[in-house]
Amino acid sequence: MHEMGIALEIIDIVKDHLPADKPAVKVERVNVQIGKLSAIVADSLRFCFDIAIQDTPVAGAKLIIEEVPVATRAPTAGPSTSRFLSAPSAAAGPSTCSPAENWTSSPLKLPNKEPN
Repeated sequence: MHEMGIALEIIDIVKDHLPADKPAVKVERVNVQIGKLSAIVADSLRFCFDIAIQDTPVAGAKLIIEEVPVATRAPTAGPSTSRFLSAPSAAAGPSTCSPAENWTSSPLKLPNKEPN
């Protein structure tokens, strides 16, 4: 479960950004963005974070995870977005996509939103 290592790194980053001259600062939430193709299980990361923050300056903070969709762009087709990428089924017939080396993907930049 690599989510524990990720949770520990998130906590270290938060602790590194706490003001040294104000030790009583309370962290209420930590916002992170996770790409759909990152191979991170959001529920596992939340679970690990909740365990790892105990007895740290981050104790009691809530981890807010925003899952970021993937943008794909074919050289001739322009940008498109997909929340889920999957391989075509055999029943759908052959794919008409360009070779994989001509594709790029990157997370979309979304505006920050407060949780509901």
